[in-house]
Amino acid sequence: MKKYLLKANILFAVIGLVVIQGCSSPGILTQAPNENYLNIDYKPKPSLVSVPVDIDVKSIETLLNKELNGVIYEDNSLTNNNNDNLMLRVTKRDNFRINMEGDMLSYRIPLKIWAKAGFKFQKLGITVSDYRDFNCEIALKFRTKVTLNKDLSLTTKTISDGYEWIAAPTVNIAGYNMPVTFVADAILKYNQTMISNEVDNAIKSNLDIKKLIAGPWKMIQKPYKMSDEYKMWLKITPLEVYSQPLLSKNNKIHNIISFKTLTETFIGNEPAYKVSPAPGQINIQNNIDDGFEVNVLSDIPFTEATEMSKKYIVGKTFEGGGKKVTVKDLNLYGSNGKIIVAADVEGGVKGKVYFAGVPYYDAADSTIKVKDFDFELHTKGALLKSAAWLMHGPIVKMVQKKLEFSMASNIKDAKKMLQKTLSSYEMGMGTTLKGKLDGLEIEGVMLTHESIKASIAFKGKLNVMVNPGAASK
Repeated sequence: MKKYLLKANILFAVIGLVVIQGCSSPGILTQAPNENYLNIDYKPKPSLVSVPVDIDVKSIETLLNKELNGVIYEDNSLTNNNNDNLMLRVTKRDNFRINMEGDMLSYRIPLKIWAKAGFKFQKLGITVSDYRDFNCEIALKFRTKVTLNKDLSLTTKTISDGYEWIAAPTVNIAGYNMPVTFVADAILKYNQTMISNEVDNAIKSNLDIKKLIAGPWKMIQKPYKMSDEYKMWLKITPLEVYSQPLLSKNNKIHNIISFKTLTETFIGNEPAYKVSPAPGQINIQNNIDDGFEVNVLSDIPFTEATEMSKKYIVGKTFEGGGKKVTVKDLNLYGSNGKIIVAADVEGGVKGKVYFAGVPYYDAADSTIKVKDFDFELHTKGALLKSAAWLMHGPIVKMVQKKLEFSMASNIKDAKKMLQKTLSSYEMGMGTTLKGKLDGLEIEGVMLTHESIKASIAFKGKLNVMVNPGAASK
């Protein structure tokens, strides 16, 4: 009897063990993807910072009138200049007038002339000669083509544009009126080079492009602190200089000198920088885009992203194939450029399952989302063996839907700080940054050990305003 009881107990124990095993959740053996992060050498796109150059041609006129005053030319000998039989004293009659259209400078120089000329002619076989003093007034006209060179120098090419008499003289000798147009030719001959040189010097003094860009080039290289709260810095690194040809309209020379730069923001301590000397060459182009980009790296820490995801996923139960699974915990990290979701589950399946997806930015709602999202390959293989029903359930879509991280607040705060800084930032030495933001682009999403980073390019216009008077103090 005891023998039969022992056999029965063993039988019931075996049956009980089978029942218990059949009712428990099957464990799943998965392998965690390696946590690693791509070594991304982030290079922001170069952009242009513009330095508007506005010069009133009248300032050149004022300088030239100051330089050329009183006696402009004097010749006290009748025998010099190949015995030209002419003495001259040329003085300024009135202020010079200068105009510029396109790349051509034109000017009119009114002069008073005292002359003593020797005359000789024959009449009825008799040679008549005489010396006469006379006064006249004449306006010399010149044109100068102004060209900006790649080495930042100016080339000026001046040519005579003729003359006009204000008061034309004639000399009467022995009853004959002798025209003295040769006097004008002599004045042009002996004064053109001198006057042209003075005009050239006046132009180059007022249009010293090398000196004009040296201050802004140096000043913009020092990082600017935009926010004490966030310890955000703006750093501009100039690379090259671009310019349009020098052209004038309505007697105003308007030009855009542009610095090709890397414009970035940094969080934390003041970023390292090195002031490089202004380049000796300039790239001259007919058309220059005056837009710029400020590159900002905005991030969501993995710790924060994990907590946000837990709020919506942990504790949720998902059904599939008549079975249920509940997420008890999860963690986010990066692997080969993908976001990995490590989820602890129990119920119809017990253990860890891993999801993988590619982060991207959705401009429609300023949100970082995940695409190409599914169970990670090793997890998928393990599920095929023991819990294929889970792969066909809603869990993948539901988890993916909750992996959305809004960047709207980050973008709004960054734009606000940038706009406040760029509205008017005094850099010193008469140099002021002035800019306006009018759009943005997300260049890409990157994963680092600490966070999910979005590369934002704020677009707009950024000018460096130069006050020459203040800069020279």
